[in-house]
Amino acid sequence: MTASKGAPGFPVPFHPTTRSIMGKLRDMSWPTLRNFWELENLLRKALHTHNGTGTNTSIVGGTPEENPGTGVPIASSNQAIAFGDYAVASTGDYNIAIGAGTNAGPNFGAQATGPAGNAGAGAIAIGGAPNAGAVASGQAAIAIGGSRSSGTAGAVAAGQHSVAIGPSASTDAASGQSVAIGDFVSCTNGGMVAIGSQGVFASGNQAVAIGGNTSGGNSVAIGTGAFCNAARGVAIGGSGPIGDTTNAQAPNAVALGSAANAAHTNGTALGFRSATTVADQIVLGATAAQTGTNATRMYCFGTSTAPTDSTIPTSGITLWLDEAGNNLKFRVRYSDGVTLKTGTVALV
Repeated sequence: MTASKGAPGFPVPFHPTTRSIMGKLRDMSWPTLRNFWELENLLRKALHTHNGTGTNTSIVGGTPEENPGTGVPIASSNQAIAFGDYAVASTGDYNIAIGAGTNAGPNFGAQATGPAGNAGAGAIAIGGAPNAGAVASGQAAIAIGGSRSSGTAGAVAAGQHSVAIGPSASTDAASGQSVAIGDFVSCTNGGMVAIGSQGVFASGNQAVAIGGNTSGGNSVAIGTGAFCNAARGVAIGGSGPIGDTTNAQAPNAVALGSAANAAHTNGTALGFRSATTVADQIVLGATAAQTGTNATRMYCFGTSTAPTDSTIPTSGITLWLDEAGNNLKFRVRYSDGVTLKTGTVALV
């Protein structure tokens, strides 16, 4: 490889801007070179490009001065910063876009376009080429990650104070204070968290989806194949061996365990393929017909001493093993909150 013109003795070619600077430095006398003003101007030319039309705007990177007009980053709002070809920091004040694109569209650079005025302060987009870049259009939103496919935006943070991290992660305009992390992960309402990949979404207000999907307000879905589509529901678990899912399908329902199904209001299903049948029910374990193999075997461990009465709640039931007398004993408090009774089952 031949040496660059204007920089003899260097084995690799320089960027055109660098070549120009090296030539100017070579031609300067030492007294001139020691002039700080001259050196400052040279460095400014090396670091700054065009389209800094906003007040106090700084742009770093992009097409060199020798070839202006193509791929130039744009920072057109107050205190905006754009870094990389086709990167755009505009509309809102203090927006930052970092990441080059290959054209003005569809494979644009990073786009930080938070709302106009000081209300849009601090939108940040990071990620670009070879496909479309990240887009931060919400107030103080953060988007990190370029796209995996041509013509499709990378991470998109459209919600106020929202965060989107990962290829195709997104928070829409309604999802303020939401966080989407992963590949093809989305938040479509306020105050949500969605973490995972390939279709994980949270669409209920204040919902949390980690590996699963939620559509109920204040609901939680954790695990691949976990679904919660009712308010205040909780689904934790994965898919069963034949693809069935863990579901909390009614308000206040809880499904815990692979393929558990809580389909009734205030119902709780605990265990592999356990399922509620009526509202206000707690189901522990499953039948052989439900599991497809054997019924779930349950074990309960307890103390060998009687409880203190003050610890038994209203309508509460507790038991213990009377080993000396070979009895299984119960102690209950009635719904009046006062009456206490004891039961005994003889063990043989």
